[in-house]
Amino acid sequence: MEKWNAARKSIIYKGVIQFADGSSYEGQWENHKMQGKGTFTDTEKVVWDGIFIDNTFETKNQKQLQFEIATKEKLERISQSALKFFDDFLETCANNSDKKGQGEKLHKFFAINENIAEFVDDPYVNINIKPIEKWNEAMGLLKNSTNKKVNVLMTASSSKNIDGRRIKATQFVETGGQVVEVDFERQNNEKINLSLCQTKDGRWVLIYYDDNIPDLNPPKAPNKK
Repeated sequence: MEKWNAARKSIIYKGVIQFADGSSYEGQWENHKMQGKGTFTDTEKVVWDGIFIDNTFETKNQKQLQFEIATKEKLERISQSALKFFDDFLETCANNSDKKGQGEKLHKFFAINENIAEFVDDPYVNINIKPIEKWNEAMGLLKNSTNKKVNVLMTASSSKNIDGRRIKATQFVETGGQVVEVDFERQNNEKINLSLCQTKDGRWVLIYYDDNIPDLNPPKAPNKK
């Protein structure tokens, strides 16, 4: 399975190679070098299992390297789990053509005291601040954006969208209470900022939302004279 490394602009893949001297390597590769998790067996049949950096196995740094790799993998798992929120939201909209049906089905994507209060204190974003079609547009914009930023909280105090004191659950966990922030910005400083929280049953719900994009907001009613 190949994976794009955006930071290094390269592809990470897994493979096996048998060298001419009889040694071998099985594991991750990047830019044609042993990079990441792998197992090298030398000509004396000594096995070197762990993290490789630029074709090198650094014995002294293995614990730190393995910790860093594990942290990155955990961040990726949590991030991908949270981003599925947008797929599920849009699929629910697509499967319910009438607005009333959409509204009833979409309530499950918004936090309420019954499923989030033990993790994050209210207030939570309310579905009624936007028409359903505008929620659909906003979630579609976030899903399809290639420049959105995902912030998996490692501590409550690292939250940018809400007061960290409202977050009661331990962060950087793969269980209920994890908070993930998604930010999107485009030209003219138009942006969307939202926060998701994972429920006990593994679902993600919206706890915070803010945007300043005119197209995503209903027109204001004219002032009465």
